[in-house]
This record gives sequence, C-alpha cells and structure tokens, in this order.
Amino acid sequence: MIELLIIFGAVFGTATSAIVTNYFYKVKKLEVARRLSQQEQQQLNMIMQENEELRQRLENVEVIVSSADLDILTAGASMEDITRIKNTVSQVKDSKRFKLR
Repeated sequence: MIELLIIFGAVFGTATSAIVTNYFYKVKKLEVARRLSQQEQQQLNMIMQENEELRQRLENVEVIVSSADLDILTAGASMEDITRIKNTVSQVKDSKRFKLR
C-alpha cells in the first residue's frame, strides 16, 4: 500500500509541479512582453503630449464656434431664424460634447 502511495505521489507531484512551473513561466513571459523599451516609452509620452495639445486646440475651436457673435449669425435674418439660431447655439453650449473640462 505504501508503495502505491509513493508511486501516486511521485506521478501527481511531478504533474502538479509541471503545471505550476508552466504557469509561472507564462506569467513571466507576459510581464517581459508588457515592459516597454526606453524608446517605446518615449514615443508613448510624445504621443500622449501631442494628444493633449490637440485636445486643447479642439476645445479652443469649440469655444470659438459655440460663442459666435449673434450679430454675425443673425445679420439679415427673420425673427424666426434668429430664434432658431439662438436655440441652436444654446443647445451646442449645453451639449456634453462641447463642455470644457
């Protein structure tokens, strides 16, 4: 009976250690793959900075467009057009997409 336990222990112990070792090997491989090289990190930082600059420029354009002078927009327009323009401008200003952070 003891010999049987030793055999099962050896077989299942080896299989268990192989599974655990394989798991840790895969984890380490993924960690190495996730690390960025110095050059990749610099490129990522440059892209993030450019993204922020473009976001600020877009927000500036949104402010300019959403705060257009009503005199320019309503020059020669009827009262109905003026009301429609004012409503559209207020909707754009209230829209979540055009709110500044």
